[in-house]
Amino acid sequence: WSCAHGVERWRSNCGCRLDGNRPPAQEWRGPLRESLVVLADHCHDVFEREGQIHFRDDPWTVRNAYGAVVAQDGNVLEAFVRAHLADHQSAPSMQRARELLELERATLRMFTSCAWFFDDVDRIETRQVLRYAARALELSGISSRLAPEFIRTLEAARGSTPGSGTASDLFVREALPHRDSAWSVAAGAIACASLGMHHTLVACYDVQLHRHDSAWEATVKHRRTGHSALLSGYAIGEGPSLTVRVTQVDVENGASHQIPVHEFPESLARELLRSFATSDEALM
Repeated sequence: WSCAHGVERWRSNCGCRLDGNRPPAQEWRGPLRESLVVLADHCHDVFEREGQIHFRDDPWTVRNAYGAVVAQDGNVLEAFVRAHLADHQSAPSMQRARELLELERATLRMFTSCAWFFDDVDRIETRQVLRYAARALELSGISSRLAPEFIRTLEAARGSTPGSGTASDLFVREALPHRDSAWSVAAGAIACASLGMHHTLVACYDVQLHRHDSAWEATVKHRRTGHSALLSGYAIGEGPSLTVRVTQVDVENGASHQIPVHEFPESLARELLRSFATSDEALM
């Protein structure tokens, strides 16, 4: 899982690649790593600064101990954080402590090695570490301050083949979240419930649904951070044209979005579209 150049495979244009017929043009490796290192430093600063407020012990000791439970979710993670909270902490502090540990998890995952191993910047491995970066930005609480510079520095990580673009293009187009995923989860769960298919666990979310007049009210809770959203919605149409109108309930003048079926979690979309798979409409 390397080459004759050792760690250079993961930080420079060492000349090694899978396709020997392509030119040795992996200059994108260095700028990609440098951009992520700078972002990671900012995220570590956030974790240490806020962790000193929310955790009883040294934040880094807590972070390292988190490795014993990180593969689990829900009540196990909540119990771990509760055991390490500073005294007399509130529910918001509990949630922020959980977010901080997930911030560190996303930050470390940004350096998954396969992102640098292959021939070009636009492979799925690089896309994945950029998604981890987007999650780290989201959990940092200062995304609006960090994201513009991060996006700018990613421009130097330019692909080696025509049309491959830059890591910045990939990040904005495919990694940067354009909507809280809780909305898509709520939309998919509401659409299923409208057809008598009730789901209480969707991806990494717990979902509670209640019928409210002509709409459904959904409480969607992230199983790792404990973040909860209260949304209501109703389904419109069916098959590939199915959409759900979703509205924020727990804030005054809450936002509203119409979410199409192709933005639902894949498992729910597949369930909803299965009976349409062989129809002409599925080809549209």
